[in-house]
Amino acid sequence: MKVVDLFCGPGGFSHGFQQAGHEIILGIDNDKRVKETFEYNHPGAEFCCMDVKNLAQVPPETEIILGSPPCTDFSVANKKRTFNMQLVEEFLRLVGTSFAKYWIMENVPPIKKFLPRGPFCNKEQMKIQILNAADFGVPQIRERCFYGSYFTPLPTHSKYGAITTLDGRKLAPYQTVSEALEIPYDPQIYIKNQRGLGVSNAAIQKANAPYFRINRPSRTITTNQPYLVDLNKFNQKVLARHLPVRLDQVSPTIIRNIFRSKIYRLIDVGEGIRELTYAECATLQGFPSEFKFFGSKTAIYQMIGNAVPPPLAYALAHALSK
Repeated sequence: MKVVDLFCGPGGFSHGFQQAGHEIILGIDNDKRVKETFEYNHPGAEFCCMDVKNLAQVPPETEIILGSPPCTDFSVANKKRTFNMQLVEEFLRLVGTSFAKYWIMENVPPIKKFLPRGPFCNKEQMKIQILNAADFGVPQIRERCFYGSYFTPLPTHSKYGAITTLDGRKLAPYQTVSEALEIPYDPQIYIKNQRGLGVSNAAIQKANAPYFRINRPSRTITTNQPYLVDLNKFNQKVLARHLPVRLDQVSPTIIRNIFRSKIYRLIDVGEGIRELTYAECATLQGFPSEFKFFGSKTAIYQMIGNAVPPPLAYALAHALSK
């Protein structure tokens, strides 16, 4: 089916549908920085840099409409959130004026109680559900609200390990950070103080503690290479607000403000404590290795943090195909 992706960003949502065999015909976003990334990874698709408020309607041949309106106004991370529904209403306007068979809007869970139930959709198929990306093979706990006319995908992974469901489906265990990034995990290397508080950088390096830090790269670094981090320069209160992630567990949600000056994760792979590269962030978001990003480091980190994990999008697309 022919797919249009509104608020498309780099195309994580689109890419999952493309992997399932659907045809991406158009991506729309008002951020010109995502143009090259979207076009490179979706050959044949057109990218239009514009505000959706200025779009009269989607192409008449559109069969599926996807969209991820910016979630800042609903995110729990935004203490000044306003619950502004304007962009959601614009998305629904374009759905209502289209001939699309299916449509799916993705956003953060708090938006759920604000979503309307209107005559613009097929009520029998319309759904509002919270799906967790980890249930579909993404090495990250990422819960998102999916709203629209679609079919519920069946999970492929379970937090309880390898299990068989009552209907005979075999679920794999959640994918860990160690497995996703192919970094060996050895439980003997963990230090007692899991947060690294009150422990010198040298002590953590000596203990080979598997922590991650996600934040803005050094301005002097121009390539996707890790750089060493000195824990002693960070405020202990800042460190205390962010729980570390173990290699043997699933990553927490990768967020868009990973470029800001906050400690999130630290990792030691032998050369010392270092940041998480954008390639590693992309892997934890479920992007395949062949997916290429273009732009500045800040832009790339933002693209990754905003994206819908492709494996989760694929699961939704596959459910439609079936």
